[in-house]
Amino acid sequence: MTAFTPQVSDKLTVTNTDTLSFSAPLPSLAPWKADRTGAVWKMPGGNFRIYKATMATRLKQLEGNTYALESYVAPVVTPTPTPEPSTGGTPTNNGGVVAKEGGIAIGLNKSGALWVVKDAVPAGFPCGASGLGLSIDGSELVAAGAILEGALIGYRLNGATVIKRQHTAFTGLTGTFNGLTWTGTDGTLTIEQRVSLTADRVSFAVTLTNRGALPLADVTYQRSVDANPSDNALNTLTIGVREAVSKPATGPGVAYTSEDPRALFGIGSALDPRSPFVAFHTARSGKLDLPICVRFPISTLEPGASATLTFKMERR
Repeated sequence: MTAFTPQVSDKLTVTNTDTLSFSAPLPSLAPWKADRTGAVWKMPGGNFRIYKATMATRLKQLEGNTYALESYVAPVVTPTPTPEPSTGGTPTNNGGVVAKEGGIAIGLNKSGALWVVKDAVPAGFPCGASGLGLSIDGSELVAAGAILEGALIGYRLNGATVIKRQHTAFTGLTGTFNGLTWTGTDGTLTIEQRVSLTADRVSFAVTLTNRGALPLADVTYQRSVDANPSDNALNTLTIGVREAVSKPATGPGVAYTSEDPRALFGIGSALDPRSPFVAFHTARSGKLDLPICVRFPISTLEPGASATLTFKMERR
């Protein structure tokens, strides 16, 4: 094993048996970090890039400031098929839809995000003081506040960064519903979001399609939820191997889970970074007023190509 101390640089040519030693621990790394060849990692004073690694790698913290770079082959995981969405659901008077199954009820607005204002929630559905987002056993977990819930979708087109917000608190994408299936577009990227409910979870299957004439690079989808029963409430947040969990002081909580091997789990910024390309905390935990996130780096979508990702919001 060859040991060396690299300088901060844009590109670092390594083999899969190198040991990297830095002037300080890398603050944004969990003890294990799996990523694709060419990934960028933060280090004190700048970034470094694994460039020309012999294959996909992972970085393991040995002790202190020393990390081992190892070959990594992601396990082959076949995602559990997401059930077909219900063709039901009840339309709202402002372009959204609501649905319920057992103790779980959701309200989806015209951006496809979880939040329908109180005046638009039909009779017979649970409704908090301001509306319906995600209700579990009568407890509203997407209460009116700063970040709430939704998706950030980013890509690079001809070198320019494009970010769209399918989000409760922001504009950027609107679409239409067919039952619980929402379809929206920015003219280049089409998003089809299929939702289904059981008594314990909300399942999402999202298909991104490049409708343009040029490739879309670094396509990334991130879903976030600030699952507080009230604004400024502190939840216990935990990042696991295949999940991100948010639990309020009392009552039910929620977790993002996914069997998709591309899924990365983390905790977002107090002021939503509003970009799926901004690093989030993959090892932080504690009582915090912050959103949990699940992110899918999809890489390049050629013209006409599609990518589908799956994840769930589960009762905890």
